[in-house]
Amino acid sequence: MNGAGHPGLSALTAALLQASPKQRAIIQSASPRLLVRAGNRVGKTRAGALRAWLHVASAPRRTLIAMAADHGSKIKVIGRELRDTAPLGLLARPPDYNLGRGWVNDVIELRNGSAILLFSA
Repeated sequence: MNGAGHPGLSALTAALLQASPKQRAIIQSASPRLLVRAGNRVGKTRAGALRAWLHVASAPRRTLIAMAADHGSKIKVIGRELRDTAPLGLLARPPDYNLGRGWVNDVIELRNGSAILLFSA
């Protein structure tokens, strides 16, 4: 993936280069679904967030569903990691994220018409 010339893609490319080899394997996997088992605080959520951003940024009008085990995880874990890794130049509008309520409407829209939808079980 070449991010030259676009700040959002450049940020994703830089994040990919900083990822560990195991994180890169998750991020670059062609599988539509992944089960990742690893220890605490080793980068599973960050790898998943970067994978999500790369998926929706790489083609127009894609939709990705990010599922969390519960509402708290959707806001404080997955939502926050998506905020922290967001390619700002690719978002349709400035990030509207609040640690108390998460993303507005649980939808993150990109300029290319793609979106990430956040759900909890």
